[in-house]
Amino acid sequence: MNKFIVLTLLSLILSLSACSSTVDKKVMTNAVENQYPKILTTPDNTDLYIVMSASRVNVFYDDGLYIKYLKTEKIPYRRTFIGKGPAGKTLVYGLTEASKKSSTNPAEEIWNGKLTAADDFYGEVYNQKNNSFYVFSSWADLEQFVKFQKTSLEHTYTENTPSGAKVVYVLDEDSKNKKPTKLITKFKKLHL
Repeated sequence: MNKFIVLTLLSLILSLSACSSTVDKKVMTNAVENQYPKILTTPDNTDLYIVMSASRVNVFYDDGLYIKYLKTEKIPYRRTFIGKGPAGKTLVYGLTEASKKSSTNPAEEIWNGKLTAADDFYGEVYNQKNNSFYVFSSWADLEQFVKFQKTSLEHTYTENTPSGAKVVYVLDEDSKNKKPTKLITKFKKLHL
């Protein structure tokens, strides 16, 4: 009888230990996933905004955060990579409250080629040094501009921006003879 009680108690202890281990692993897995979500559920690949200064390249996927940065030069949440931008500049990704704990963000995904830009892509590069906005409808053109600070085709349209900046609409071979009405409308919506 004593052996039976000892074996029953031993069996009960082992089964409770196994349950505890399973629960601990599940709780731990959920805690890690909640702390560092893999990626946003709906990737935002339709637009990208870049502010270039003498030493930094600030990249935003959220237009509200971008406009706020243009006004205040502050980014509440960011991922910073020293020396990883073009010409050894510091690369800074502006994050929203929702994406601050993510291991990545749409701007970083597009920048690193892990997320393809949408067909109706809209991008801006603001160059603080010469107070100019460069507006793009193609990620490939924007990427080339950021690397080399040159555009192959451009249609310059100057208007009153809040900072008195020049606005350059960069066109591709297909649109070089057309007024970039869609880009102009989007730019005005954001800035004027």
